[in-house]
Amino acid sequence: AIIVADSRCICCASSLGNRHFSYREQCEEDLTRYMDILTVKLGKGSSEEETLHTLFNDQACDFIPLSRDLVHRLLWRYKDDWKSALGVFRWASSRPSFRHSSESYDMMVDILGRMKVMEKLRDLLEEMREGGLVNMNTVAKAMRRFVGAGQWVDAVRIFDDLQALGLEKNTESMNLLLDTLCKEKFVQQAREIFLELKQHIAPNAHTFNIFIHGWCKICRVDEAHWTIQEMKGYGFHPCVISYSTIIQCYCQEGNF
Repeated sequence: AIIVADSRCICCASSLGNRHFSYREQCEEDLTRYMDILTVKLGKGSSEEETLHTLFNDQACDFIPLSRDLVHRLLWRYKDDWKSALGVFRWASSRPSFRHSSESYDMMVDILGRMKVMEKLRDLLEEMREGGLVNMNTVAKAMRRFVGAGQWVDAVRIFDDLQALGLEKNTESMNLLLDTLCKEKFVQQAREIFLELKQHIAPNAHTFNIFIHGWCKICRVDEAHWTIQEMKGYGFHPCVISYSTIIQCYCQEGNF
C-alpha cells in the first residue's frame, strides 16, 4: 500500500510539474505574440507622439494585457530608438491598471542617456523624484550618462541633491561620483570635488584607487604615485590594484 501511495504521489508531482511547465511555456508564447503584434504596429516611429498616437488609436492594443515583463522586453527591443521606447513607456503609464516598476524607469533613464536626449532625461528624473522612485542604481546610470555627454556638472548636481531624493551622501555615493568622473577623464574636476567633500565624508582605500586609475588614464603617472603617498597618509595600504594600474600605465607608454 505504501508503494502504491508513493507511486501515486510521484505521478501527481510529475503531473503538477508538467502543468507548471506548460503554463510557463504558454506565458512565454503569449509574451512573444504580444511583442510581435506591438512591434508590427509600431514599426519605427518618427516621434514619441506618433508612437503614442499609433498605440492609443488601435483597438487591438487595448486588449493586450500589460505586464512589467512585457514592458521591459519592449524597452529592450527599442533601446536604440528612444522615440519609440518613450512612446511605449508613456502609453503603458496611461493604462489604468498598470504601474511602472523602478526597473522600467531605470531602463528608460539609460536609453535616454545613451542616446544623449538629456532634456527628456531631466524630465524623467524629476518625475521619478516626485514618485519616490530614485535609487542608487538610478543615480549611477544618470551620472554616467550625463558625464558621458560631457555634462559633468549635471552629475555633480545629482550628487548634491541626494538627500532631497531620500538617499545618503556617504563614502559609497562619493566614490560613485568620483569614479564616474575619472572614467570619463574628468580627473581634475573629480580631485577638486574630493578636496571639498573630504571635510565631511571620509574616503576609503577605494577612493584613492579611483584616483590612481584616473590619473593613469590621462597619462599623469606622477600624480598616481603622489596619490599612493596620500593613501598611506590616510592609513590605507596600497594593494595589487594600486600598483598594477601604474604598471599597466607604464606598459602603455612603452616604459618597460
